[in-house]
Amino acid sequence: MKLKDYYPIMILTALAGVLLFSNLGNQYLWQDEAETAILARRTLEYGYPKAYDGKNLINPTIRTSFSEDYGWRYHPWGQFYITAAAFRLFGESNFSARVFFALLGLLNIPLLYVLALRLTRESFTALTASVLTAFSVNYLLLMRQARYYAPAVFLVLLALIFYSRYLEKRKWSDILGVYISLTALGYTVHGMFLPVFSAICLHYFIFYFQRKTFPVFGLFIIFTAGSVAPWFLYSNSGAHVAAISAKRLWKNFEFQIRMINKFIMPVFFFFGAYAFRLIWKRRWKIKLSTEEARAVWLILPVLLLSIAAFLFAEERNFRYLVYFIPLLAIVEGMILFRLFKFNRR
Repeated sequence: MKLKDYYPIMILTALAGVLLFSNLGNQYLWQDEAETAILARRTLEYGYPKAYDGKNLINPTIRTSFSEDYGWRYHPWGQFYITAAAFRLFGESNFSARVFFALLGLLNIPLLYVLALRLTRESFTALTASVLTAFSVNYLLLMRQARYYAPAVFLVLLALIFYSRYLEKRKWSDILGVYISLTALGYTVHGMFLPVFSAICLHYFIFYFQRKTFPVFGLFIIFTAGSVAPWFLYSNSGAHVAAISAKRLWKNFEFQIRMINKFIMPVFFFFGAYAFRLIWKRRWKIKLSTEEARAVWLILPVLLLSIAAFLFAEERNFRYLVYFIPLLAIVEGMILFRLFKFNRR
């Protein structure tokens, strides 16, 4: 591709930057952001996020959120070190607490374009996915917060880009990129690490398993699981898991589907549109191109295993679905590509 082919995504990224950074520091930090900021301050003081500084105890209602030495155990520490770095560079303010998260939210737009283009080989689909994400109010609101949302999306997209490259080229550098991305995700938000890591492993074993590549991929599985295991052993991960009951599982499932349909992708509208199109043209089978199938069968395991994992969550929150926004935007791009009959010929 020539440089001019990238002009649309460059312009879109600039527009997204305006939306992400405008008045970024004008609003006070809300409760969870304030927790991030205070723990970041303690990180600069003690070298790690410490819940108690001798005077104030963070979130004392959750007795298992800190260890005996008051190290924070309720969330992984990635977001605290990101905020601490911003405080070190720019001083403490609402803006500095959020600036690196907004920057990652901005970088996610071209990253999404790269992933969508790599999977579908269609610039229309890639740009459409990027536009839908860049102008998603829900995406923008989450990216402008000093929480794990922006780095989580960044690391999921990065892991999928490296993984798709590995499937094509079988290079060590690419599987190393997947390892680094997923390990960083585990130390940023472990609840998202589990389904994404599991989805990549499942995808490999179903679609790309080969005896000659398994030793490398097996080492990847061992090193990734081993690298993230210390956090699971140290943390209070079980506090995020609800008491299991059929009622809770159903409510968590219904919540996720409702949030997806209402705020991320109008699933039922697209189903209706496709059903009308199939009836109108009397075609009862949907044939996917090689590229479309490759994209669908990579994205689908991530979404399904994530939904399954979040069935067991103690709380029902839209923010857990934040990385669904760009991934489903790729699916929307493919659907719109077909509905409006765009093609490369």
